[in-house]
Amino acid sequence: MRKEVLAVSTAIIAIVSGFMAVAGTWKSDANGWWYDEGNGSFPKSTWSWIDGDNDGVSECYYFDGNGYCLINTFTPDNYFVNPSGAWVVNGVVQTKESGNSADTKSEKSTEVVTGKITIGDSKKKKNKNSSKNNEDDSDYDDSKDEDEDSSSSSKESSEKSNSSIFKNKLDMFTLSIESSENSQINYNHDNLRGNDWYKGLWLNPYTHTDAYAEFYIGGNYKKLTISATPKTNVGFYDNSIAKVAVLDAETYDVLYSNTVNHDTKLFTITADVTDVNYVRIVCEKKDGSEAHILMKDAILTK
Repeated sequence: MRKEVLAVSTAIIAIVSGFMAVAGTWKSDANGWWYDEGNGSFPKSTWSWIDGDNDGVSECYYFDGNGYCLINTFTPDNYFVNPSGAWVVNGVVQTKESGNSADTKSEKSTEVVTGKITIGDSKKKKNKNSSKNNEDDSDYDDSKDEDEDSSSSSKESSEKSNSSIFKNKLDMFTLSIESSENSQINYNHDNLRGNDWYKGLWLNPYTHTDAYAEFYIGGNYKKLTISATPKTNVGFYDNSIAKVAVLDAETYDVLYSNTVNHDTKLFTITADVTDVNYVRIVCEKKDGSEAHILMKDAILTK
């Protein structure tokens, strides 16, 4: 009898170990993050509910045609994913209870909704700690979390320095940039129509990386208007398509969104920024070789 019980126990342990062996893990390389489902496969061109730390709660992520998770941008079906890649609605990360570590579905669900999470917490929660070309966990850099802490300190300092310059009417581009990527302030470039634009914001997204710039306005204003236009033919080709958006950088609420192509002329961005502390201007290249956007006269009014 003992032998039979021992045999059954051994079989159960073997089965459980087998499941643990094929548990999915986040991995990365120079092009971004993807999710290894444990059997050599990974989701592509689809949404996936993934429970990265096996706590029974999954977040929803979108993976492109190459299997990379979209980060801090709009998905092809016009949903927004935050800096950790999780689907958010009105600033809230969407989750659901799940018994599986990865559950690929064609439609999203809002069965369970959790509160807002910080960028630092979400990075740790997803346990993204290995490389596509090297299975050694040493590739994960814990210093990024420390950088976020120092970034918070610099933001507090910036808030104090900016608080004294908030006028009834202010050009936001005269404020210091809190954080940015693939962007430049005080440029001097020609736009697509041959006019010279200067002293504004230049956003130049790449294939796997959006361009953005973030500004602290401290909840002092109600309305933001910005003049915007595609850059020259060298920076915005005939087949180029870009998505421009204004976000509340704390909740990731979309305050403005517009699709821009080669036929787009000068356009005006208008956003309600009531009670918004941090404004993020985002440009995402949707198609084409280049999709650079020029902006100026970012007027804030109370």
